[in-house]
Amino acid sequence: MDIAPFFIIAVGVAFVFLWARHYYLVHFKLNRYMLKHHEFEWKKMKQDTSWGRAPWMNFYYTKKVYNFIWRSTENYGDKNIHLQKLVIRRFLWELPLYFVVVIGVAALFIGSGILK
Repeated sequence: MDIAPFFIIAVGVAFVFLWARHYYLVHFKLNRYMLKHHEFEWKKMKQDTSWGRAPWMNFYYTKKVYNFIWRSTENYGDKNIHLQKLVIRRFLWELPLYFVVVIGVAALFIGSGILK
């Protein structure tokens, strides 16, 4: 039995899961929390036009939201925002780890003769 198709599907599903989780954390969890607790600041960040692209083209809404998540230490005195930003930033470790695991498992399978 050839497991190559199953391996490829599992790798694809895991990759989509990582991106979907990241999308959920930014677009639903952080967005909902910011709108509930810091609506004025969040709406102001989301209305930034400095990237010059259509809003539907930006994963992080705008450049100010991107900078708020990835570069800023501003948390409006709210510990929950800091924690949510840390969870979103954890993606920097999850994605490389994903690739290392996929390459390692593929090498293991190829070396053992399971994948050809």
